[in-house]
Amino acid sequence: MSSEPFHEAVAAGSVVLTVNQRLARHHVHRHGLWQLGNGATWWETPRVLPWSAWLAELHDTALAAGLSTRVRVPGIVQQRFWRRALGAGAAAAAALFFGATGRAFATIDEVEAAIAEFGGGAEATEGALKLTTPEIAENGNSVPVAFSVDSPMTEDAYVQSVMILATDNPSTDVATFHFTPRSGRAMASTRMRLARTQDVVVVAKLSDGSLLRASNNVKVTIGGCGG
Repeated sequence: MSSEPFHEAVAAGSVVLTVNQRLARHHVHRHGLWQLGNGATWWETPRVLPWSAWLAELHDTALAAGLSTRVRVPGIVQQRFWRRALGAGAAAAAALFFGATGRAFATIDEVEAAIAEFGGGAEATEGALKLTTPEIAENGNSVPVAFSVDSPMTEDAYVQSVMILATDNPSTDVATFHFTPRSGRAMASTRMRLARTQDVVVVAKLSDGSLLRASNNVKVTIGGCGG
């Protein structure tokens, strides 16, 4: 059988599960050779995971969404889940395994609704707001994020508050920072947890009622809330 469909699916973002880490590394290596053979000069590391690592990501996702406890299931139960996944499909088996009903992640509409509520319906524009995030986060449990707003920070013109959101976490809101003219500068840094690859959005509300907005895409290679 040709391996072309496999590599095309992996390149498109499909997740491949293997029985162990050794086999996962083997498939990652094969995919790299396939990319080179097709003239690629760069590519994203494919999502080829050993079964145990994928199950751990599912557990973290369910935990973050309040759908599971902190106790990991015994190995024998994991094996039964593995057999069920092979027969019913991984997504269906995961829902049965965790007893999850409905979605666990926020939607773009919820992100936009949160921004509208934060800004009182004002139109957000790009401008003097700078967002700094890593392009690739090797650990989704602790992703650094920083922002700064170019503002005189005077009584007549200053930044009132800045909100950070994640577009594909179980909850959209990450943090909100409040400022006054006495703050001197409107800037801050923190760390956040990202469930999987997604956009980080920051919105600044100014004293004149206007909004500034910026966003960056962060690729997560090891899941924080999920994977």
